[in-house]
Amino acid sequence: MTTATQFAMFVVGTTLLGLALGLMLSPILSGLSSHAGPDQIRTQSTNAIWQRLAALLAAVFLINVLSASGNALVIAAISILTGMVVLLTLCLPASRERSVGPPSVIVVSFARLIRLIRASRPLQVGLASNATTTLLIIAGASFFPLVLVELQKPALLTYGLLGREFLAITAALVVRRIATRRALGRLWLFAAGGGAVGLAVFPFVESDVILVLAFSLHGAAVGVGIAFGNVMIYDGTTSRTRIHGFAISAMLGRIGSIVLPLSLAVALDLGAGWAMGTLACVVVLVIALCASRVEHA
Repeated sequence: MTTATQFAMFVVGTTLLGLALGLMLSPILSGLSSHAGPDQIRTQSTNAIWQRLAALLAAVFLINVLSASGNALVIAAISILTGMVVLLTLCLPASRERSVGPPSVIVVSFARLIRLIRASRPLQVGLASNATTTLLIIAGASFFPLVLVELQKPALLTYGLLGREFLAITAALVVRRIATRRALGRLWLFAAGGGAVGLAVFPFVESDVILVLAFSLHGAAVGVGIAFGNVMIYDGTTSRTRIHGFAISAMLGRIGSIVLPLSLAVALDLGAGWAMGTLACVVVLVIALCASRVEHA
């Protein structure tokens, strides 16, 4: 990515980045949830806080760097980040645990993955929540700038992203105070519903302040959704199938990241309201499908 000066190199870089993310996400999330054990809600709340804090810092950095056309700063920042990751990895203490007996992970067929989903209601809810969260993140980061350009208000990009991530972090902090899965599920339904309303109306708002607030509402759904989805996947899997549950979640998220941008691009040709309205309808549909299952969580 740091050496991409031609479009072809950019495609190669993003492809390698996508491969890396696909290999990383499932082991990281399944390992995190397995080590957390019963303390899932607090652990996943912390996970959500760190994720959205990183997104907040990245948004601020990239907006300032790109506005100044500082390609050298981008290369320097990525290099520093890579060095920090390598250094932290080398500083981690070696695990003293030694595996005994058969491995906890087994290779399964695609058909068995489908059966795993059908047999577990918590897993179904977790997958739906994580997929919705991915769609909201993508739409907010990718299509919000395009809608602002169409509305001739590109200067509001920074405020919108800051507002979204602030609400996401705040919502994740609230999750730490929740004691039951049902209460967490209800909070997610409420936050997702509010986010859908905000996305549907913000292209039609005249006031800049209200526009930013309306867009930012779905940040709460992102913050709660990260925690709730991962908790439900943990509840819906066993130690032998957990990594498969998170792998399914990653696959659904990647499929959505292909289908949704194409759909919103078509809708955006018709107008900003059509694009955000389409996303809002998808979120409302997921809420309707998950509402009864959340009540039995």
